Amino acid sequence: MSRSLFLGITNVVDDHDNYFVHKRNTIGILGLSCHQKVTATICQLAYGIVGDALDEYIGLGESTAIYIESLRRFVKTVIEVSEHEFTQ
Repeated sequence: MSRSLFLGITNVVDDHDNYFVHKRNTIGILGLSCHQKVTATICQLAYGIVGDALDEYIGLGESTAIYIESLRRFVKTVIEVSEHEFTQ
C-alpha cells in the first residue's frame, strides 16, 4: 500500500470516529495512535492474523481487545463513509 493511500485512510478514519484520535488516558499516558490502530487493523484484514500476533510486529503491548475494537470500528467507519457510493 502506498504511503499516500495509507495516510488518506487514516485521515478519513481519524476525522470520522473519535476512537482513532491519539489521546491520553486518565493518568496522562498516551494511548495508541491512529496509525498504529489502522496498521493493526489492515494487517488483520489483509493477512487474517489475530491481534496477539500483531504485538511483536507493530511493537505494541496492548490487549487483544484493543485490536478487536479497532477492527470493528474501522469496518463500521469504512461502511459509514463509503455507503453512499454503493447504495445508489
